[in-house]
Amino acid sequence: MDKNFGIDYSRCSLPNKRFGPFVLDKANARLLQEGRAVLLTPKAFAVLECLVESAGELVTKDKLFDQVWPNVIVTEAALTVCIREIRKALGDSTRQPEYVETVHKRGFRFIGKFHSQTKGPTFSPLVGRDSSLEEMEQCFESILGGRRRLIFITDEAGIGKTSLVEAFIEKQNSEKNCRITKGQCIELHGKCEPYLPILDAIGRLCRDGNSSVYEALSLYAPSWLPYFPSLSSSKNLQNRQQGASIGAESLIRELADALDAISLQQPLIICLEDLHWCDPSTVEFISFWARRTDPAKILLLGTLRQSDTIVNNLPLRDCKHDLQLRGLSTQLPLEFLSLADTTDYLSVHFQPNDFPDTFAAMLHRQTDGNPLFMVNVLADLQNSETLKKTDTDWHLALDPVQLASYIPENLQAMINHRIERLAPELQDLLKAASVASEPGGTAVKFTLDEAAAALGAAPEVIEDKMERLAKQGLFLRYLGVSETPYGNLTGLYEFTHALYQNVIHAGLSPIAGSRQHHLVAQFLESKHRDRNAELTHKLAVHFEKGRDYLKSCHYLCFASVFASRLGGCHEAVSTLYKARLLLSTIPQSYERDRQELGVLQLLAPAVTAAQGNAASEIETIYQKAIELCGSLEVSEIERFPVLFGLRSYYLITGLIDKAFLLAEELLVLAANCDEPGMRLEAHVGLASCHFYLGNLKDSYDHAIAGIQLYDQNIHTDHAAKFGLDPGVFCLARAGQTVWMLGFPDRALDFVLKSMEIADAAEHPYSQAFALHNLTLIHLFRREGKPALKTAKRAHMLTKQHGFKFMSAWSHHLKAWALALQNKTLEAYAEIDKAIHAPKPEASTTDSFLCLFLA
Repeated sequence: MDKNFGIDYSRCSLPNKRFGPFVLDKANARLLQEGRAVLLTPKAFAVLECLVESAGELVTKDKLFDQVWPNVIVTEAALTVCIREIRKALGDSTRQPEYVETVHKRGFRFIGKFHSQTKGPTFSPLVGRDSSLEEMEQCFESILGGRRRLIFITDEAGIGKTSLVEAFIEKQNSEKNCRITKGQCIELHGKCEPYLPILDAIGRLCRDGNSSVYEALSLYAPSWLPYFPSLSSSKNLQNRQQGASIGAESLIRELADALDAISLQQPLIICLEDLHWCDPSTVEFISFWARRTDPAKILLLGTLRQSDTIVNNLPLRDCKHDLQLRGLSTQLPLEFLSLADTTDYLSVHFQPNDFPDTFAAMLHRQTDGNPLFMVNVLADLQNSETLKKTDTDWHLALDPVQLASYIPENLQAMINHRIERLAPELQDLLKAASVASEPGGTAVKFTLDEAAAALGAAPEVIEDKMERLAKQGLFLRYLGVSETPYGNLTGLYEFTHALYQNVIHAGLSPIAGSRQHHLVAQFLESKHRDRNAELTHKLAVHFEKGRDYLKSCHYLCFASVFASRLGGCHEAVSTLYKARLLLSTIPQSYERDRQELGVLQLLAPAVTAAQGNAASEIETIYQKAIELCGSLEVSEIERFPVLFGLRSYYLITGLIDKAFLLAEELLVLAANCDEPGMRLEAHVGLASCHFYLGNLKDSYDHAIAGIQLYDQNIHTDHAAKFGLDPGVFCLARAGQTVWMLGFPDRALDFVLKSMEIADAAEHPYSQAFALHNLTLIHLFRREGKPALKTAKRAHMLTKQHGFKFMSAWSHHLKAWALALQNKTLEAYAEIDKAIHAPKPEASTTDSFLCLFLA
């Protein structure tokens, strides 16, 4: 008795053909190149398989037509296209062929040289599916005891259901003594043949020619024999009409008996692919078979798309649900691949490589870990030679950031095909949803209200349609009821995959897309609260997409303030540079220049935090701001922050006289305006200048004056506007001054209070400033342990937020604290780190550290 029935997936009975760097994996109908799948259409693979099977021999065109296109009339152009596709996949040449040779006007010949077969079976790498394979293995082990098992492998197209089944079957067929067969469902728009995948599976068993299958069918299911011509005698064919008249219940019972009998001879694995397209009769058979309690060594695997089942196959949906409730089936939903799985995939299939560290993350972000999407993106990159193998390794000739907008044409076509099958009103709804979820360039959550705004409709008008799309689960996912940033309750949604949103949005006409973005922006603006960072970001993007650049810049400024409050100085800088870029596209006008001045006033403090007070571009920013102040004839209040920032730049770069003159001018301006906040910042400027001039008493007086004017509840916005919380600064400066005047305890009290206010304000740059000053006072007081504790905290904070200047100083403070505790070698190491750490352009830090090291 033959031990392998039906489709034999083992590499022993269907040996792989190896030539050059390629493997023709006939069991899984794919071409591999160094373990990586090379995309071929099914017909092209079939042509290549015919040629390889007759290697060295002429294969005529007629023979190829008979084997690849049986009973179908096609032109020679179809064969020509397949040969061209094969040559492209193999990297073969028409003039100097290495694998496929053309025999003029007659056919083709495979001339490649084969490698010897590897001993023992080898399995294709499958990442991210270990737990699923383990569960399938446990189910298989349980059928060996006579317990039938049914597994539904579910989720969307491209998730890897078929690959999982193939990997499992490949392993079982090489290690276990079992029979394996497969039945395929197909999408039909008319009436379909009953039991189609069942007939396909049994037919494959029958075509193996094994007598035991015929004997079991003859004994237990004679009514089924006429459906299999390879087994049917003339008598059976004559009785086909009689067999067709038997009731469905009898047919189902007969087949179940036959399969059970076959399985008791040898365990049987049946895989039914794409059950979401199956006919009602197949559903009835699965339901009946799963409920049987007779012994059977059968593992029935069914793959299906959950969304298509819910929408298009209610009988299967209800059957699957019922069987799960009764514990008669197992559902194995497949998840998208994780970032770690994506990294593993690249490691397995593209070794060695010199990919950027961010490649795996960007690939995962663009594809969400959908295996089909990921393979298609990689294949498209290879076809365009953006991803190619050099003499030494795999190389990516692309900035991974560009993957965010990279969509292969075949994926676009596949997604568009799915969209076109929807009703026109649902297509319009998806377009509106793609607009509502656009901010940031990747699919994000959006509300029912926002999608309605894009359509210019009321939410209740589209609510039912949105729910219908979400229930299908193909394009949209319902996340529940949510309270919006603007205070009301609405439905919250997201696209099931970022590529769906990207493709749909890319398909919008420029005019329609711009109009819908502007509608969403106007809706959000009517609900906007300036203190909501999420809405601020959305408004900036929607106004930009709606081509209202002035308003976009307005909200980009708000977004930069939110980023600065959270210590995101680099994010604030990039946001404000984006605003300047948008402004450069607008013709000069009073409104445009006013907006640019606002951008510059926020940009300089952000650059200071990111690169240090001495960054060269700071002076350029302030000089441009002063020029705009003059041309716009702004008030003294608006000029004040610009002059204050320029004073800080002059002070840190050693131009103390210039800084001092500006500080005095600021005090006069503040007095003329009678604005307490301006007087507070004027005292900040003078306290700092007097300190560096050595006028400690004057510095202390101005610091105390600032402390008296400071109100933590009123002046919280000064940190974003001037770069540092003024209360934190004045207390820290008072502490430094009284230390030098000989009052160590008062100095500690001042800097501890400064730290308390900084923590309460939750402004990272102010916290870092307070930590450095607190550490210095501890060091002056020779308190090594508390100094090291605050220095470590300062280092973590400055490194986390990218404060280059302060990060370099934190190494110095740690070194000093370590030296106080006689940890000399560790102190040397910290100083060395400081010298080689990324720092702003100013060299003062290195000079100080080198002196300290000496």
